[in-house]
Amino acid sequence: MSDAGQVLFREEQYFRQPWVWAFVLVPLAAIACVLLWQLRAEPPGGALPAWAVELVWTEFVLLLVLGWLYKTRLVTEVRADGLVLHFQWLWRRRWIPFTDIRDYRVVTYNPLRDYGGWGIRGLPGNMAYNVSGSRGVHLLFTDGARLLIGSQRPAELARALDMAMRADATPPARTHGWTGE
Repeated sequence: MSDAGQVLFREEQYFRQPWVWAFVLVPLAAIACVLLWQLRAEPPGGALPAWAVELVWTEFVLLLVLGWLYKTRLVTEVRADGLVLHFQWLWRRRWIPFTDIRDYRVVTYNPLRDYGGWGIRGLPGNMAYNVSGSRGVHLLFTDGARLLIGSQRPAELARALDMAMRADATPPARTHGWTGE
């Protein structure tokens, strides 16, 4: 048996899709332009008008969201002692022992149709952790619950699970034959 802390697979995924950034940057730029244009017409000196203060606070909040979004990432690790998922800056770390995994397979899915988008999505018993793309590994647990892990390297993730589960002396998972539906 190998060292329990040994990492067999690690993947970090960030929210870097252009549409995500446009969702935050376009309002940020628009508010900045309105603020600068309006303040140019105001007489110098004195306190800022109430509307300008509100726009400055809105800009501040959007900048905080931008920084948070930039730092948020999904870390997936297959270790010798289990699977670890962590949506840093969004959700607590989740450790899944291999004995809880009955089956898994590489899948192609539609994030919007199947789970309602990206992030931590779904309902208890059928969750998804995803950041981008449409590929991942779908887990079936011994209690019947399901979890989709979005990945840019799903085949490599499945191979690492194969290797780790064999090393853990649990029955090797089938990567084909389970319909998942």
